Amino acid sequence: TVEALLRWQHPVLGPISPAEFIPLAEKTALIRTLSLWVLRHAVEQARTWQRQGYAFKVAMNVSAIDLANSHFSDALFEQLAISGLDPGRFELEFTESALCDNPDLTRQQLERLRALNIDIAIDDFGTGYSNWTYLRQLPATTVKLDKSLVENLDANEKDRRLVEAIVDLARRLGYRVVAEGAETEDVYEILCQLGCHEVQGYLIARPMTVSALEHWVNGEHSSKISQLRALGR
Repeated sequence: TVEALLRWQHPVLGPISPAEFIPLAEKTALIRTLSLWVLRHAVEQARTWQRQGYAFKVAMNVSAIDLANSHFSDALFEQLAISGLDPGRFELEFTESALCDNPDLTRQQLERLRALNIDIAIDDFGTGYSNWTYLRQLPATTVKLDKSLVENLDANEKDRRLVEAIVDLARRLGYRVVAEGAETEDVYEILCQLGCHEVQGYLIARPMTVSALEHWVNGEHSSKISQLRALGR
């Protein structure tokens, strides 16, 4: 899975982190426009990769506002129809905070998307309410463990036991489990032992442009992944 990351290069201030500008956009109507812009570009890129034969699934983050009505899901349906992209090559990620205001409406929108075979991921799991009662009612396919749970696995026994319990429960409920924050080989090996299906972090790769990603996949990626598979066998 390839995650679409949004970056802002301000002409005066320079690079501005999404952690700064996304919360500001969510306080205004701009977040809707921003999400639709990302959606169009993400679907277009996923379709290009599909034509080129890459087996990428593209994921993008959506906010609570995007799920508050049918506008975003309608736009996604339209983009998929226009592009011809296989819906199974697209994934939406949302945090647990999206459930707080109107969980019933959020669930309805997610069910519409899931019915089209779009994967649904619960992002940053473990930092919010982590309410399994909510989550088991959602058509989610993936739980993404927040990096704050993962980064000290090799040094903190309590963290390891907590992650082990979460992974075990998530797998029993049928979720695919992705661990964020795999920064070292020791942490990666532990995550493999605990049963995570996938990992995400700087140990695997850093954020990169489309061309750099294609070069990475076609080149140094092969030897790097072979080494990591040997560690986590």
